Amino acid sequence: MDFAKGDGQAEVVTLVTRPAQIGMGHSSEWRRSYLGGLRVLVSSLILESLFDVPLGGRTGRMPSSKKDSAQQELLSILQTASNRLEYLTPNDWTLIVDRTKRTPFRKGDVLIQQGKQMKTVYVLVRGRAKIESSKAVIAHIGPGQVCGEMAFLENGAASATVTAEDDGEACAIEWKALSDLFELFPHLGSRFYRSLAVNLSRRLREQITTKTIAPQS
Repeated sequence: MDFAKGDGQAEVVTLVTRPAQIGMGHSSEWRRSYLGGLRVLVSSLILESLFDVPLGGRTGRMPSSKKDSAQQELLSILQTASNRLEYLTPNDWTLIVDRTKRTPFRKGDVLIQQGKQMKTVYVLVRGRAKIESSKAVIAHIGPGQVCGEMAFLENGAASATVTAEDDGEACAIEWKALSDLFELFPHLGSRFYRSLAVNLSRRLREQITTKTIAPQS
């Protein structure tokens, strides 16, 4: 089997058996050539599967598509929203989004039910939601903000109910997928937890401020 490289791809040129020419001295050399050509072919197939297009002898990026454009729009929302997970890098968000399921919701839909273990963390992309505990509204969240994070941190049941206030969309990621991601990329996990801590601290301060300035009877 002979191999040739052309335009960055490996091509099988001929397949010829030469029993008469392969002696003890040539067998090892032929085997090395065969394996070398096979490696080139496999490498080419892997690169094509990664980029989804033939490389044509040049390194490059996959051409932009509607899917790429939609993902870039999503990443832009998540990275620029107020009260976002601010310590996450663009690459962190890319890794997280790749493991999420985009979930549309309608006004009045319950994303998280108090007392239940949903095992899902939501990041809002569009729309707003209210967070209630024992029928008391404790916070409102919008694009780029997270809900279901406290149950994830405690590995327990949800401490509040999250209800959509209008139509929108969220990225849903399962606890296991998130935990597996943090095991692969510990620094991403560190930035994620730090971002959650800051957001929870802000939420607590807002509640304290609201109670402090509430009109006294």
